[in-house]
Amino acid sequence: MTIKYKVVKKTQVGVIGGGTVKYHAAATGRKMVKTRDISRMLAARSTLSSADVKAVLTGLAELLPELLLDGSSIHFEDIGIFSTTLVTKAKDAPNEVNESSIDGLRIKFRADNWMKRQMRDGSFKRVKS
Repeated sequence: MTIKYKVVKKTQVGVIGGGTVKYHAAATGRKMVKTRDISRMLAARSTLSSADVKAVLTGLAELLPELLLDGSSIHFEDIGIFSTTLVTKAKDAPNEVNESSIDGLRIKFRADNWMKRQMRDGSFKRVKS
């Protein structure tokens, strides 16, 4: 499994003229894998049909927001944990913090150790920018 990358130029933010120019690798050439594709791949690895797998994935997509909005963290063993965090405005005193200081929610994902170990097997290939 190879991750393609290209070299990109990065300048210093907030420095007139860009400051010191640096170069770094950035992943490129990613393709979108859709639910239909994943359903077929999983069906080929199991006794389920792709329609059965897709139905489960659709149900999962509907259930996750409900669980997250209920304050749950969701742990998919060997995959990782989905949870929420609040986007808030800082206040000077604890009694100033209330619902109006909350701007919204973000969904966070933290990969399981098994998943992280699997990702170590990746290799890299430079492509033209």
